[in-house]
Amino acid sequence: MQAAKILWWKDVVPGRELAAVDLYKETSALCQKAVDDGVATDYAWFVGEPSTSYLIIRGEFESLMPFVASPEYQAIALKAGMVNTDFSSGWFFTGEAVDGVMGMYGELASQLA
Repeated sequence: MQAAKILWWKDVVPGRELAAVDLYKETSALCQKAVDDGVATDYAWFVGEPSTSYLIIRGEFESLMPFVASPEYQAIALKAGMVNTDFSSGWFFTGEAVDGVMGMYGELASQLA
């Protein structure tokens, strides 16, 4: 099932700018290792100025789940919450997974009508 783990945040907490740069480097290295190991398809940074920024890590959900559960990723996510304002993340799906979810949604909606 094609998926993406998307992380987003607003701004760097004042005084933590250097920590944010270090975290960017650490996160990029971890994401590149995931790509090199075949865990992720790719990743991309979308840095907004002055708006919300995003990191999108794409791949197969079944491969990304253990990656996101790893201590290395968890440490990065915790640091991101300490360095950035309004940090959050979520799972997003595409391809056949969307077709399945929308089919289920249609069935449930017709039962509730």
